[in-house]
Amino acid sequence: MTKSTHNTENAETVESLMDQAEALPYGAAQKLELLERAVDLADSLGDVQAGFEARQELTGAATMGGHPEKTLVAFAWQLAAWDKYGPSSGREELEADEYDLLWHYKWVINSLWEFPNISRTQIEAAFADFESRLERGGYSLRTVLYFRWKYAFFTGQLEQTEAWRTQWLRARKDDMSDCSACEAQFLTDYWVGMGQYLEALKAAKPILSGFERCAEVPHTTLGSVLEPLLRTGQLEEAMDAHVRGYALVQSNPSFLSTCGDHLSFLALTHNLEAAFKLLEKHLPWALESAHLMGRFGFFRSTLPLFARLRVAGQTLFPFRAPQGFPLEGGPEGHTLDALEGWFKTQLEDLATQFDARNGNAYFSSQLTLDPDLLERIPAVSIKSNKFSAKLNNWKGKA
Repeated sequence: MTKSTHNTENAETVESLMDQAEALPYGAAQKLELLERAVDLADSLGDVQAGFEARQELTGAATMGGHPEKTLVAFAWQLAAWDKYGPSSGREELEADEYDLLWHYKWVINSLWEFPNISRTQIEAAFADFESRLERGGYSLRTVLYFRWKYAFFTGQLEQTEAWRTQWLRARKDDMSDCSACEAQFLTDYWVGMGQYLEALKAAKPILSGFERCAEVPHTTLGSVLEPLLRTGQLEEAMDAHVRGYALVQSNPSFLSTCGDHLSFLALTHNLEAAFKLLEKHLPWALESAHLMGRFGFFRSTLPLFARLRVAGQTLFPFRAPQGFPLEGGPEGHTLDALEGWFKTQLEDLATQFDARNGNAYFSSQLTLDPDLLERIPAVSIKSNKFSAKLNNWKGKA
């Protein structure tokens, strides 16, 4: 291999593709397409330097654009190239920054448990490798402890979460640690998952007040606090969080699960027409996504919607099914029984996959709604005219 000088016509083409991609927002399909073309071109030239740089951009775009499966593939190549050609190889034929590589490794670690086909053995091997690289680089283990905590939480190993959280809090913070906004965001999710809703709102306060923010914060936070606000009776504040938050996430597939938070919120607050429209809008993302934990989260958000519709006695809907949706409706639409049955079947299948990998029944336990929440939440009017406009044409038929 030889270092790329980026002076050849082909190398400039790789760079031009990357430049075009840089001008596009995260979540844009064309952004990923351009970067994948850049990767393919670099590989066809045998230019490892250009291939590494193109993949560096691709991992960022895929992570921030809702395609972590593409991040995994691209980063595996990068890591192998770094070990073969980077400074530690003694060859020093690859110009790359170890800090950037390890930061992208964080994205990989953070997504491994979101794919049920990735085994616990594989996840543990990745943790061990990541920890070893951090130690060799002189970094604190705080980042590893942080992801250990997240891994335990998201896979239902709840008896381990407090131990990991305590170790994380005690560890030294350094340049490899997540920013304060991202840490506060996960702490919010953690307390929500543990049923500590006041603690969740306390953790989110610096974000909601505007003192902490990041690339995906407050975007995700405004979805995370919807349930705590509802459960603590702060209905107007919850609606404000919905209006602010949904505007931030509605255009990027990376926020599929957060869009599900908003769907669930609309259903719980009796805004059934708006909830149904949100389902129609974002269902294509869920069907196309290889990110199965995100799909599970979005599909789960339909449970309160179908429960509310059933109580309302609405059984037939002019559902605009997206291309590729396997359930066919009749001349007047889809029945509630058919739609609810399809989503529940998908949820049960996903839960089975995750539970089999995790060795518990954590995902299956999330398929039961809290009846108290359904009964206690009153109707709350949508404040945003932009969001609620033109919904009157929707008719649920009995």
